Amino acid sequence: MRIFSYLSILLLVTTAGFAAQDTENTPLPLPEPTSKMETTEIIEAPQLVAMRRLEAYMARTKSFKAQFIQQNADQSVARGTIYMQRPGRVRFDYSDGTPFLIVADGTTLNLIDSDVGQVTRWPVLDTPLRLLLADKLDLSGFHSSIEPAYGGHESLVALRAKDIKRPELGEITIIFRDSETIPGALELYRWGVVDGQGNATIVEVRDIEENPTLDKALWTFKDPRGIAKRRRNRR
Repeated sequence: MRIFSYLSILLLVTTAGFAAQDTENTPLPLPEPTSKMETTEIIEAPQLVAMRRLEAYMARTKSFKAQFIQQNADQSVARGTIYMQRPGRVRFDYSDGTPFLIVADGTTLNLIDSDVGQVTRWPVLDTPLRLLLADKLDLSGFHSSIEPAYGGHESLVALRAKDIKRPELGEITIIFRDSETIPGALELYRWGVVDGQGNATIVEVRDIEENPTLDKALWTFKDPRGIAKRRRNRR
């Protein structure tokens, strides 16, 4: 179904070749002190270090603008510009003639199909998109895991999440990498979702501009309902 394919980019997945896995909420392990450690010393587990880096990213990056490349399950490719502002606002502007616009206005996620004159809506908080649009890192309601050195790459950190109450949404993987401009910090790299049927949609962001001032008009759209029908009747 075409709508679900494009909704997938908002639900977030894995990059090509990353397999979906069942994840569980497990306590973050801390190593036991050794005889060479002072009793006041604590060595943090890699997962906890990664979590704190993710929290720092969320605190630092309140908005961004970037170019994106989207690979769909049928291997077609779409491109465009993404705008994000926390809390709850995002816009996907396609630049290649794709007849979709995706806008979240802080409360509602809207998928606008100008080709058929249709608008589909979801509460933002009912979608895994809230992982990126919340003011701070919020894993409540998900089976999740944080994976440092993702795929064997020391520069990557992955955040996996799965809503067991909505298995049709699939499994989400958001991939961050070491920032090229801020030592020790993370930046968003890729995301995508493997849906309930095993179809993968992949999105990569490039040329990220962090914390720009974004126009409020980005979170609005013209309702296309009725326009497509009138267009077809004139033919």
